[in-house]
Amino acid sequence: MMTFKAPAAVLAAFSVIALADAGHAGESYSGGATCSTQTNGSGTCSGSFNGFLASADPNAYAAFWNEGTAYGVFVAELNGNYYSCTSTSPAEPWFALSAAPPTTSFTISWTSAGTCSVLWMEAGSQFK
Repeated sequence: MMTFKAPAAVLAAFSVIALADAGHAGESYSGGATCSTQTNGSGTCSGSFNGFLASADPNAYAAFWNEGTAYGVFVAELNGNYYSCTSTSPAEPWFALSAAPPTTSFTISWTSAGTCSVLWMEAGSQFK
């Protein structure tokens, strides 16, 4: 069996680097807001709720709704365009996003038929 022993100088350097990281407490985060559609009608929206609120578009918004586990709807408006998709079997992150803090990042994609196809989310305490 091969083992690795780090020299004391390497360990000391990592200790200094770890102490030098002040963390992200108090950091302000908008996450941005972007949406796009392809010519076939499929599309993607990414960002955070704060990102849509902070957009230069005063009418921008993004929302996730669900009716139990049977139905979900995503809607957004950005730069004068409306985006939406529906799901008859929303993934678990859907329910988390319905009650998520505004700093939660998400990406949602939909098919040309308007069916939500991919949902990704990230939340963390480092985002204020």
